[in-house]
Amino acid sequence: MIRIDARELYQVLELTPPEQNILLVGKHGIGKSEIISHFYRQRQKLPVIPFFLGQMSDPGDLIGLLHKDEKTGRSVFLPPYWWPDRRAWVKVADFVRNHKQLEEIHFKLIAGMVGTRASLAFRQSLATQRGLGPEQLLLQYSKHSKQLKDMEIQDFASLNERVLLWLNSGHCPEKKADNARKNLLKYLQYLQKAKQQEAIAHFSSLVQVPKFSDAMGFIAESMDLIDFLSEYLEAIEV
Repeated sequence: MIRIDARELYQVLELTPPEQNILLVGKHGIGKSEIISHFYRQRQKLPVIPFFLGQMSDPGDLIGLLHKDEKTGRSVFLPPYWWPDRRAWVKVADFVRNHKQLEEIHFKLIAGMVGTRASLAFRQSLATQRGLGPEQLLLQYSKHSKQLKDMEIQDFASLNERVLLWLNSGHCPEKKADNARKNLLKYLQYLQKAKQQEAIAHFSSLVQVPKFSDAMGFIAESMDLIDFLSEYLEAIEV
């Protein structure tokens, strides 16, 4: 299950292929039916009539989708056109084929198809194949730093996490550790100069996560890095 706001819900409704279903879950009275009705009425020119079935504690109370039998005029419940199965990645492939560039909302949709962890792994895999990697950034910064100009906030977010995972796993050669710390500072200073404050704040918040404790230990050996990050850590606390 993924969390989205009203704006993202409109995007989900627009982007989801017609052969796939959407299960929308939320508290009673927050406007789910109104948003869906408005979307199809205004953008798709299709009338939608919300049908309230009452508060059901057991999902098994409702099996299928409401459908009007034209012959009898009565409402019946039918199984969905599509039902989740093990071929979720086929649906992902069909979905991404129509998009030259994947943005945040696209990865949320993919998370709805295959799960949040799988979507994140897929995103990181794409970033690794087409972009800058932790080893290039930290050990060969001057050679690869030009690639930073073409990156957007979601790319920096992915790179931040991969850098910390790389450091946390002990992949940095001990002889090159000092140089890696200097290059990490150069990367953060580039983000500051490029006014990518959100990316720096993201890195600063990640480095405080317990699972990255070894990476934090690596960073803590540089007073320049600690001084740089301390300003953002204080800002996050405020």
